[in-house]
Amino acid sequence: MNLSVVIPSFQTPTYILSRCIDSVLNQIQSEDIVEIIVVDSSSKNLDSELLKYKDRVKFSFPNRRMFAGEARNLGASQATNQWIAFLDSDCIWNADWMKTAQILTKKYPNWIAFNGGVHFEDLKFSWAFALHLMEFHEFLSSQNQSLRFLHSGNLLIRRSFFKQVGGFRSDWLACEDIGFLKTIEDLPNLRSEIRYIPELSITHTAHLIKKENILEKARFMGYWRGFYDGDLPKEFKITPKKRFKIFGKFLGLAFFSAILSRSIKLKSFYLKEILFNFFKIFQLNLIWAKEFKRGFRDSKNRALNAPNHPDIS
Repeated sequence: MNLSVVIPSFQTPTYILSRCIDSVLNQIQSEDIVEIIVVDSSSKNLDSELLKYKDRVKFSFPNRRMFAGEARNLGASQATNQWIAFLDSDCIWNADWMKTAQILTKKYPNWIAFNGGVHFEDLKFSWAFALHLMEFHEFLSSQNQSLRFLHSGNLLIRRSFFKQVGGFRSDWLACEDIGFLKTIEDLPNLRSEIRYIPELSITHTAHLIKKENILEKARFMGYWRGFYDGDLPKEFKITPKKRFKIFGKFLGLAFFSAILSRSIKLKSFYLKEILFNFFKIFQLNLIWAKEFKRGFRDSKNRALNAPNHPDIS
């Protein structure tokens, strides 16, 4: 396969990043043309424990903090192959990811992008699973389907198309994958050319397991989703809708209901775990909603430098 794998990283623990890289290297066959590009904006030099990859992986050090969208764009600008696979640094390819990608690109030569499933590594960490569900519930389906938006952590996309549309919103600190829709929403037949394939799956590693860190991540997700809500395509905006003005204080319940209903509709392969962790998921949604409202209020003044906004982790 002719593929460039782009992995953005910021303060990713070395052992986690190593697992990510190994999951790609272990699937490359002799006939494949594959390059791996790691964009690490948290370091200026290669960590000694990563030196073993220097001949097989290209490491890029921007020497300044880059958020996910900008880092992915930088990696894509250095890519040379026909297809680009974006992979989050705290995730690993599941077995046969490369084989599945080869089959898909040959079977559907006119399609421009594919998303796959996002599994969670260890279900015994129930708070961590609740957060995983909030973030990836639309990518836990057991069936092929069209997508509302693209998940940038497990995305296979034609390099020519990505270059044509200009990549992700590099000026956004978060939500760049939902914001990507704003760039491509006017393209014809888009829904029929971008598909979700559950077998093209990755596993989200269980490295964020402390409750306080998980609650902070939920705050961060809610704040920045609210901050950018007004800039999203119409179908994704929450704030302009009349029901938001009337039922805004129940936003957490609404989002929780949406997660539950989508999971049932999509026949999620985690339905049993969702019901078992019902109350933890609900609590995280309440936290998310509170921060969403605060982010939306700040967005009116573009208060990016407000001292109390959640940092990007």
